[in-house]
Amino acid sequence: NTGLTIKNLRWLAINMIKCEGAQRKAGAEVALKASVMLAQDLDKGKINPEDWFSKNELAGLEEDKEAFNKAIAERKEQIKFGCGEAALWAAKYKESDDFLKAILKNEKTPYYYKANFLLSEAYTELARQTDDKSEKGKFFNKAIIALSDVANYTDKVSLKFESGCKTGDIY
Repeated sequence: NTGLTIKNLRWLAINMIKCEGAQRKAGAEVALKASVMLAQDLDKGKINPEDWFSKNELAGLEEDKEAFNKAIAERKEQIKFGCGEAALWAAKYKESDDFLKAILKNEKTPYYYKANFLLSEAYTELARQTDDKSEKGKFFNKAIIALSDVANYTDKVSLKFESGCKTGDIY
């Protein structure tokens, strides 16, 4: 128990990932810890609606249990995506891989393309860290597959170009 409220943890998870420059990794580590704590609370069913939603959001959810459950599921996905992103910027690439792959099990997630881009970055970093040529090749291949998933499943030309550019950067 840290003594931090859910609202404090949400603030940390959202804002510490935005640190720039020399503070990026340290900020990401704080965001990752906060995000993991939030995900654990949500997984345990510790849900006080006032902690997770604004008054305006709650007004529309209080009477509709199905809409409330859907909104909670969206918050869980948002937090778990945040875990994957924070782990990447904290240079915890294997953890990032685990969180992002969990998000990608839902092909309809609104984080599908962003998660694949981040997953590609995680694999690229893992490839750069190993001297084993076989492992390096496997990681680069996984990075390219993540980017090709973006290109293959989007209708947005901008995402196709971004995927192509990032694939070129890998080579």
